[in-house]
Formats: sequence, structure tokens, C-alpha cells
Amino acid sequence: MTATITAPNAATSQQLKDRLTALERQPAILREQIRAARQAEAQDDPSATARRAGLEIKLEDLESDLPTSRAELQAQIAMLEAQEEKVRIAISAEREQREDDADEAADDEEVERALDLFRRLAEVTEADVDEPDLAAPALSFELAGRVDFGTELKQELLELRSERARLLRLAELLDRAVQAVTLEREVRDRASGNGKVSPR
Repeated sequence: MTATITAPNAATSQQLKDRLTALERQPAILREQIRAARQAEAQDDPSATARRAGLEIKLEDLESDLPTSRAELQAQIAMLEAQEEKVRIAISAEREQREDDADEAADDEEVERALDLFRRLAEVTEADVDEPDLAAPALSFELAGRVDFGTELKQELLELRSERARLLRLAELLDRAVQAVTLEREVRDRASGNGKVSPR
């Protein structure tokens, strides 16, 4: 089963950023309300003094707590952004895998050619190698895992997103290997016959 990362059920990083923005604006809003209360005091509003005093206490408490509240929100935002990035990566990888699975499969002739080349290579190298699992979901990986092509070529195969593309490229590599080993054997056999390599 493909591993997946569950998206967090808490607030998103964007929601927390909006909350942080609102928090940063609160002092300015309170100062504006205090200014309005002072104007009301100047006009002899009987409730303005108490309202101004309450707003000033609220502003003092807010400014005292603001650094801690800001730091806590910023830490939560950073954590959620990291989680959300993991989710995005997982979703992207899963989508690519679905596209890979849905890609055009190699036809029977292409499969048979790759298998035939693999068996011919095993024969000319006289290697004792297991037959690939024909029921495996990706025959290309079954074949590539049994032939040492070197890191660079194997990485090239891994980066191909289509199973058909991998199998066709693998057939090319197997064919090239069969030809190289066959030629090497012919040269060795001719050389062992009279000590010289005769031109063909």
C-alpha cells in the first residue's frame, strides 16, 4: 500500500497567517478607539472616560502579550507549512504514479522482445540468473534488477515514468549488451585458435 500523509485537521497555515495579521493590526485599532474616546471626553461624554481607560488597559495588555503571541503563531505557521509541503509532495507523487499506471502498456511483441533479449544475454554470458516474475506489475524493473547496467543507466530507467518507455529502453540496452558479449566471444575464440585475430 502506498504511504500517504494525512493533511492536518487544524487551521491551515494561511488561516494562521490571517490571524497573525489581524493580531498585528489590533494595537492600531485600539489606539484609534482611544483617540475617539478622548474626543468624546472633550465633548463631555459621561461614558467616554471609562471607555478610554478600559481601552488603554486592553492596549497595554495586548502590547505586553504581543511578542509571545506573535512567536507562538509564527512557530505554528512554520510547522503547518512544513506539513502542507509534505502533503503536496505526497499528492504530486501519487498523481505521477497514477499517470504512470494509466500510461500505455507495452504490447505483447515488445514484452516478448525484451524477454528474448534478456534470455539471450543470460545464455551468451552463461549466467545463472533467475527468470523474471512475469506477473510483476513492472516487468522492466524485474529485468533491470537482474542485469548490472551500472548506476547511470539504471537511474535513467528509474526516471522514465512510462512502463512501456522503460521496457523499450531496456530492450535497447539488452540488445547492445548481447552484441557486445557476442563480439567479445568471437574475438576471443578466433584469437585462441592461432594466437592472432584475423580480420573478418
